[in-house]
Amino acid sequence: MALSDTSFGPVRFSGYMYIVGEDEGIEGAAGVVFNYQNNKNFNLLSAVRTGQNKGFWKLTRVSSATGHPSDALKDAIYMRDQPNHSDVAGETLIPWKSTELDWEAGVAHYFSISVDPETQTIGLIITNGPYIQVNTTIVEMDALRGGRLGMYAQEQPLVYWTGLRTECFTPPRVHYITCDDNLTAYFDGVEAPHKASMDRWEETSALSYGPTTNLLAVSCTSNDGGGGIIASGRSGRYFSDGHKWRCSAELEADWMQPGFDDSAWEEATELGPSMMAPWGPRSDIDPRASWIWTDDPTDATVYCRRTLD
Repeated sequence: MALSDTSFGPVRFSGYMYIVGEDEGIEGAAGVVFNYQNNKNFNLLSAVRTGQNKGFWKLTRVSSATGHPSDALKDAIYMRDQPNHSDVAGETLIPWKSTELDWEAGVAHYFSISVDPETQTIGLIITNGPYIQVNTTIVEMDALRGGRLGMYAQEQPLVYWTGLRTECFTPPRVHYITCDDNLTAYFDGVEAPHKASMDRWEETSALSYGPTTNLLAVSCTSNDGGGGIIASGRSGRYFSDGHKWRCSAELEADWMQPGFDDSAWEEATELGPSMMAPWGPRSDIDPRASWIWTDDPTDATVYCRRTLD
């Protein structure tokens, strides 16, 4: 294993892996490391050579009691004459694996790994020469949130990694919100651009905001009684509930501003889970979110706030 000195957060790590020769006596694994936190916690994208049936492309989440280097971790990642496609207690988890695709000797395999710590997603692209083998996004709810990058080979000589590139990026922060019936939203006191979906409870509005935003404030007006609000961030964070959200039916000056004192507001009342009737499940809304309102269902307009800490 060879590692970078620099740790990365949101990053796109790409390059080529090329392995020389098809010596039948050589059987090993090769790939790339990312989200390396320490020798016991990192991600590994790896495979073995075509035709061996001893390990197709897989994403391994190393959560090791023994750490690298150790025989226990080495065997958990790759062991000769084994399929190498299962979790190993105390050492590795496999959140994603192919059932038929691996690397081919003498062919340049391009890889691109996009790590988004906020949404806890990993985007994978792998090619075999000019042909795309893998193009998928994996969600890891207990994902590592960045780390060092590197290369990995086990019992496999003549591996070349070329054209390695890192591209740091700031993923957009998005909040998904639905209101029955008319929604207005503010981020740090600045009103979000209005969308047609904000006046249709059947639809979910995706509202973008900046990386330093600390406050979300929303107002919702019910046209026929029985209003409700439901919301969550891209990664499922900040979902609507009766603990972090505060609501009031009283319109007060600067209620949407970060400096407003909402300590006198009551915690939001949870009307029910995200799938409750009459609204049903919401696209992009985390299933842990609840429909919320004030404690008086007859309130026509409510104002709700929560910090994005």
